[in-house]
Amino acid sequence: MRAPREDHSVGTLLGWFRRHERRLAFGWLLGTALILVAFLFPPSRDRLLALAQRGADRREARWTDRVRTAERLVAQQQWAAADAYLTRLDREFPARNVRHGRDKQREEVLRLLARAQEAEGRTSRTMQTWQRLIAFDSLNYANHFGYAQSAERLLSGWAPAIEARDGYAATLRILPSHLPSVRGYIEYFMARGEFHPVVTAWEAYLDAWLVQPVTITVGDTTFAVPVPVDGLPHDLVIALPQPATHVSEIRVLLDAFALGLERVELETATRVGLTEPTVTQRVDLAALSVTGAHRVGNAWLPDSSNAALRLPLPAGPPALARLRLRLTLFKAADQVLWKKVRTSYRNNLDLAGLARAAARTVPFPGAARADSVMARLPWATEGLTAVTDE
Repeated sequence: MRAPREDHSVGTLLGWFRRHERRLAFGWLLGTALILVAFLFPPSRDRLLALAQRGADRREARWTDRVRTAERLVAQQQWAAADAYLTRLDREFPARNVRHGRDKQREEVLRLLARAQEAEGRTSRTMQTWQRLIAFDSLNYANHFGYAQSAERLLSGWAPAIEARDGYAATLRILPSHLPSVRGYIEYFMARGEFHPVVTAWEAYLDAWLVQPVTITVGDTTFAVPVPVDGLPHDLVIALPQPATHVSEIRVLLDAFALGLERVELETATRVGLTEPTVTQRVDLAALSVTGAHRVGNAWLPDSSNAALRLPLPAGPPALARLRLRLTLFKAADQVLWKKVRTSYRNNLDLAGLARAAARTVPFPGAARADSVMARLPWATEGLTAVTDE
């Protein structure tokens, strides 16, 4: 039996290290000492730190240039070149975990790679890339949403794929007010003729916790009042920092959500040394003027970003101390989706539930306009894909 041959190159290298072990250790200690001494003196320390910073900047710039090249290839729809380039980039700099800004750029590389793979018709690789994105950052709802959308496009048959349903459900567990996911989740059950899950999903969407600040201007003072967005009326009290006189109007910005205004009351300020009771005066809403919005039922639906309600105040109380309002903010919806929800309520013979949901729903004419409401929320813009109205 022939004895295995030894790797002479490895043996020679180990022998060289053993012969020069002391010299190598001395050189290592000497180099470390020189670096420490260099850091003890400001001029040399500053030069070394500047050199290290330039090296880090060059490396970061190189990575950023690569990401921009990938974005350019995808934007130009050069799918084959983008697929090859992003695959190599992902292999050299794989996304493993979220730690700093560069890792988020690696996440963007995976998203671009998934788009290129889908355009190239690589179904299994596309879904695997989205699964990697979910594993990379499972708390980013955009990863689940992208997975659901790709599954709906690539894996669906006579009805949306179950992977799409699960992706939309995972998105809603993180961001329950994400309307595109609500739409996709409901569409899955509507295609299967299952109406109970549709009603449950819609009521969960209406009840999902979402607070939006409403900008209210009283004279020269502006307030940002947090109001729950749930389609239910809320009584708000705005206390002025000091009694205000000669307040001519109240201005309420609609921002992006549909808004209902049921009541406005003015409360006069008490005066020191007088025992006269506080006077509360209700303002006539018939004098309300509106810009950039139109009325739908008892609510105002904004048509532009500068939509506002203006309510002139009567020349009555000498000093205004508090303002009481009853406001309602409605979650975004579109008419096509709302029609499907109404159908589900009727098929469930739940007319009382339909009446409650209808009172809490003010739909926009189109899906794109309804989806754009989320774009006004800075913390929820990532991953939002608006639907194009047909």
